[in-house]
Amino acid sequence: MGLHYFLNHKKEDLYKNVQEVYKSDDRPWVVGFSGGKDSTVVVQIIFYALSSMSKNELTKPVYIISSDTMVENPKILEHIDTQLPESVTKHLYNGRKPLIR
Repeated sequence: MGLHYFLNHKKEDLYKNVQEVYKSDDRPWVVGFSGGKDSTVVVQIIFYALSSMSKNELTKPVYIISSDTMVENPKILEHIDTQLPESVTKHLYNGRKPLIR
């Protein structure tokens, strides 16, 4: 998947690819989250892809982890501490399934 992926594909195609990989085996997923733009996009893509699957298809946990290496910018730490839990909570309040276990 390169820079020009979206010239020929829709975001739904990407979500479908994520769903296919998710269903391809029984291994849990562990996703690193730094709070930066790249890891935020990865978590959003996984979140949207799995949120559209039925409860029966969600057969394994997805762990989103973050660690404080003691050199992070305080604003990034605040983002990690607030944005990820708020996003999941908001989604849960909309009656959807949890992504993080």
